Amino acid sequence: PPSPPPPHMFLATLVGHVGGAPPNGARAGGGRRWRTQPPWSGRFTGRMGIEDVHSHFHDGLVAARGGLLEHLGISTAREFDAATPVSLRSVQGVAFTPAGFARVASISMDVEGRIALTDEAGTTVESAVDWAFALERS
Repeated sequence: PPSPPPPHMFLATLVGHVGGAPPNGARAGGGRRWRTQPPWSGRFTGRMGIEDVHSHFHDGLVAARGGLLEHLGISTAREFDAATPVSLRSVQGVAFTPAGFARVASISMDVEGRIALTDEAGTTVESAVDWAFALERS
């Protein structure tokens, strides 16, 4: 089996649509009550969810633990224990881009506190981002 990643790493980012609040107080997302309780109180609808995972997500936990991608050298499950701290530091954001800005080809962090997004055509957009904390090991 593949070696597990260092404790600070998750192998994938899951992006998905977070729908509206369920009817009659049912539990959203298989048990995620937080969408229907304060501070969102059912107003958390029609959003994108971004979540770092170490999983074979779409087939569920049992399949992920079965190592379906081990033949490719990809671990899809990991064990956690109280003695081994895990740090997940990430930066998420939205940047305004000019009309015609194409698919992002690169992201550079050459200047602390700023990022530069460059599209396939070579157009670059810069934005202030406090990203340094995400690189620190805890």
